[in-house]
Amino acid sequence: MLAAIPKPLLLYNQLGYLPTEEKVFMLEIPVARRDAGGTFTIRSEAGDAVVNNKPLVYLGPLWNRYYAGGDFSELQTAGQFRIEAT
Repeated sequence: MLAAIPKPLLLYNQLGYLPTEEKVFMLEIPVARRDAGGTFTIRSEAGDAVVNNKPLVYLGPLWNRYYAGGDFSELQTAGQFRIEAT
């Protein structure tokens, strides 16, 4: 019997980010992909895309897990947002 492939895990600062500071997140992915191949979008509470279709960057392995990341530091508006990675 084959083991199920785990879903990606989104890792981010749960306390929030200061408007003018660096804003990054990591995505734990189930397989090594040097070309992370995905994109991410940052959406406002209303669902509007405020950072759209930026590429995920492969960060490498750590303890038998693999990571990609995203940087949305250009977002300098205060508010509540959500990260969508595909």
